Amino acid sequence: MCNRLTSVDVSNFNTSNVFNMAGMFSGCSSIEKAPDLPATRLAEACYYEMFADCSSLVGAPDISAEKLSENCCYGMFSNCISLKNAPVLSATDLTDAAKGYAMMFSGCKSLEKAPELPASRLSVACYFGMFNECSSLEVVPEVLPATEVPLESYYGMFLNCSSLVSASYTKGFLESTAMLHLIRPTEFSEGKR
Repeated sequence: MCNRLTSVDVSNFNTSNVFNMAGMFSGCSSIEKAPDLPATRLAEACYYEMFADCSSLVGAPDISAEKLSENCCYGMFSNCISLKNAPVLSATDLTDAAKGYAMMFSGCKSLEKAPELPASRLSVACYFGMFNECSSLEVVPEVLPATEVPLESYYGMFLNCSSLVSASYTKGFLESTAMLHLIRPTEFSEGKR
């Protein structure tokens, strides 16, 4: 484990087409800010659990890729309990990204606001458990632009987000997309803001 590493400088490396950084900094409990990740093409599982369990991480890099691959950001920041702000997620096409953002922020207990999710094309379980157990999460994206929703795309997305105060999705939308597992049904009231 890298318990003493507090920062990472990869500015002299060309990370624009890196194939795999899975688990690279996982468990680095003292790292506070993640390096920039300018890659525009992401390979399968390339950022899988890259910063998982980095308990001091407060700064996360934006993910500028517009198209993701399968499992590419799975659990990337899971259990980063100090992370308050989510990075910008630019992907607009998740058709090849089964579990692309699954569990990405799961267990980030300090995260207060979810990033905008601009993807209009989704794949199976692409947002599965993305914010599960983010107990400080209060605000979620106002718009989820996808018109076709594959199996379990949003399953468990906001499960156990006990501080959630803004969710403007209609009950009909939730039912049609199997999103009732996003949050506990007792915590949701239609049109709640």
